[in-house]
Amino acid sequence: MCGISGIMYAHANQQISSISKSMNQQLAHRGPDASGHWVETNNKVALAHSRLSILGLGVDGNQPMSSRCGRFVVVFNGEIYNFQDIKKKLQLEGLNSGSDTEVLIEAISKIGITKTLDIVNGMFAFAIWDKKKLSMTLARDRMGEKPLYYSIQNNSLIFASELKSLTKASGFEFKICANALNLYFQHGYIPGPQSIYKKVNKLSPGHVIEFSQENLMHADITVHSKSFWKLRDSLDFTKRDFYKKNPHEAIKDLSSLLEKSVNNQMISDVPIGSFLSGGIDSSLITALMQKNSIDPINTFSIGFHDKSFNEAHYAKEVARFLGTNHVEHYVSADEAFGVIPDLGQIYDEPFADPSQIPTYLVSKIAKQNVTVVLSGDGGDELFAGYNRHVFLKMWESFEVFPYRARQLTGKLLNAGQKIKLFNILESLDFINFLPKNLNDKVSKISNRLIDIQDSHELIRSLSKIDNLHHPVINENLISENLEISHNFETYPGSLMEKMTYLDVMKYLPDDILVKVDRASMANSLETRAPFLDYKLVEFAFGLPESLRVRNRDSKWILKQALFKLVPRELIERPKMGFGVPVGTWINGPLKDWADSLLTEEKLNRDGLLNAELIRDRWLAHQNGSANWDSFLWSVLMFMLWMDGR
Repeated sequence: MCGISGIMYAHANQQISSISKSMNQQLAHRGPDASGHWVETNNKVALAHSRLSILGLGVDGNQPMSSRCGRFVVVFNGEIYNFQDIKKKLQLEGLNSGSDTEVLIEAISKIGITKTLDIVNGMFAFAIWDKKKLSMTLARDRMGEKPLYYSIQNNSLIFASELKSLTKASGFEFKICANALNLYFQHGYIPGPQSIYKKVNKLSPGHVIEFSQENLMHADITVHSKSFWKLRDSLDFTKRDFYKKNPHEAIKDLSSLLEKSVNNQMISDVPIGSFLSGGIDSSLITALMQKNSIDPINTFSIGFHDKSFNEAHYAKEVARFLGTNHVEHYVSADEAFGVIPDLGQIYDEPFADPSQIPTYLVSKIAKQNVTVVLSGDGGDELFAGYNRHVFLKMWESFEVFPYRARQLTGKLLNAGQKIKLFNILESLDFINFLPKNLNDKVSKISNRLIDIQDSHELIRSLSKIDNLHHPVINENLISENLEISHNFETYPGSLMEKMTYLDVMKYLPDDILVKVDRASMANSLETRAPFLDYKLVEFAFGLPESLRVRNRDSKWILKQALFKLVPRELIERPKMGFGVPVGTWINGPLKDWADSLLTEEKLNRDGLLNAELIRDRWLAHQNGSANWDSFLWSVLMFMLWMDGR
């Protein structure tokens, strides 16, 4: 896991070396073990690399790395899990670094970029300079685990793992994109390929893009990325009927694929462990790791003293059963609050998933013991683990009723909220089967029953934290009302299957994986996600719906695989998630901090925001007349980011 950056100019720039070094310095946290620079003799091209040593720990693995033929120079971030197989298949003899990067560049030298991308299995972002073609090629892994930003301005190309690196390149403008910011306030993150800045893009997952130095000479250059893998084109539905009739075979195949993925991702020359929340996904990954390890593996979890957000005791029980070397840390309020001032700098652009805080803290704890951790990320998206997936199954029953009847049901649920009915039910000790934060969940459901008439509109709504009936951005700044779609409407399958497809295409790479990458890399920790092996992803989407959600029981097939390794009673409980009580915090110990950011003067400072709307919602949240915690957190994270620019 590393940080990469680079520059390509149409004309020589004598400052290219110092600019490149300045960009790379911003990525030192991603790779504290070594720093490397390479500049073409004509001062038009530079590559830089910050290395976190995982495989091939010697200096032969340092980057930028040149091919043996001398034609190519590469900077690489990530891991190629099947590099030994590729080395053997292509008969790449005489390699001396022991690193996957050397296998990558020699494979490209031998069979080309396109064929190499077809056979690599891993998480990666890389850039490769071709001295013969005078071109720079960028590529990003199929699932979007590793980040890569780029910008073309003033006959120049820059790219980097993080935005903070790009901003150190002189001669480039970084102006806020109001259209992207509008998307941010809807979702709590900025969906790719947009970024917070105009003229700065994220390379899409599973895509490759080539920039010719000659083309940089043209003022109106437009370059489009090409996909080397598409989930929809890779799906095989031929086994659906067989698996539906023979679920035990599906469970067997899933277990085999996942165990192979875990084994591949446990390869490391440095200490390794796992994040263990005690939930289905992390418990399954941890159980498979321990199954294939002679010694107790290292597991890490954090807890909160607020019982409604604490799963640490569940993780401890799972760890005790599996016999892992478990590290548990309960986070104090001061410790959690201490992270918040750094969030704008860690995440580079506005990012409002509150689980960013515990993710950072558990990464910090893990780094004290290991350099690599495996996580359960991707399990919810692939196997329909969110409440919205179950709700869409329920919606199919609601949809047969006229809109007016659904609207009336929503109004009745709203009435229950007003008399605190769901808070009362949640507080009763003898009712232990209800999900946590029931009142908030009912609020979201009721509002959608009232507002939504079309099923596709419903899916879009479920992907948002706020539908923006009243835009947070000053409307005169919005030139285009962007929507995330990825053509989920035409995806073959039920509403739930369309939702999981959209989740994997957008929410997973742009929220979950961004959260984990930045939080772990801020601590110089590598994270790996065995669920995101692309062969496993293709398998999951080839399953019949009934094996993902059965009788409103989400992640059914995952649970069956897990129960072969961990007792059912340690796992079965309402889903809690990995959140923090931001609504309580900003009304309590963080109120002064929130007040300082949400003053009318600050909100109006840049002319971007609808200050009146934000102030009204902030006051309503404080007096308890409405719960705007997600919305307010998104505003606070934006204001924090703005202050740190």
